[in-house]
Amino acid sequence: MANFPDDSIQFIVEDDDGWWNKNTENKVVRGSLIWAFVYQIDQLPYTFVPISRAKAREHDTAIVEVTELKIGEHLQRDQLPVAGMATYSGECWVANKAKLRPCIVWSPNCTNVPRDLIKGKPKGSTAPTYLVVPFYGVDTSNGRRAGYSEEFVKRVRHCEYPQFHWDIVPDSKSSKESILRLDHMQPIGAHGKSYRLTEYVLSEAALEILDDQYTWLSRGGLPAESLILDYQELMQAF
Repeated sequence: MANFPDDSIQFIVEDDDGWWNKNTENKVVRGSLIWAFVYQIDQLPYTFVPISRAKAREHDTAIVEVTELKIGEHLQRDQLPVAGMATYSGECWVANKAKLRPCIVWSPNCTNVPRDLIKGKPKGSTAPTYLVVPFYGVDTSNGRRAGYSEEFVKRVRHCEYPQFHWDIVPDSKSSKESILRLDHMQPIGAHGKSYRLTEYVLSEAALEILDDQYTWLSRGGLPAESLILDYQELMQAF
């Protein structure tokens, strides 16, 4: 589907089992390429709190303050009643940026809990989710996307970092190359309105490579039989 450069691990794998294949099941499976709104994770999160009502006697609008959310600061429950912004003990509002991005479905295997076990309880306590891993575009785009430097992209393509994985996303028109961030894995709602399913899915060989890379990230090293080790040795001479 894509013309992968000969210094990419995709180039090696594609000849045998392919890298991106068509999703003939037309449903969310492990390795599916979807589009979803995912959060940009900041080093220091932000919170917003209502500090006054926009109009003194109206409870449905408020003026809010955005400030850093520091772990060492004591969180107090907001006393200003604003419709739709109620919090319970220990809770606070977190301000995150989100963007519609292509993602790989890492795990679609949550099991629905029988209704009789959650009767009278909040649905969100047991609602199923998908674990997804987002892609970030490599190209710089008129100030709207920072992109990545050419040397960094080359190092990622050569599998030098456990948390970054280089790829060409078949459904993306905004950036020719993309970087998958395994360290940004996050849940999204399993509701059909939370994502858009594409016709593409990673091959089993591709998923095996990513499984090895996630082992590298989560456990500090690659499996002894991983193809990534052979590829890294090959790239040292590239």
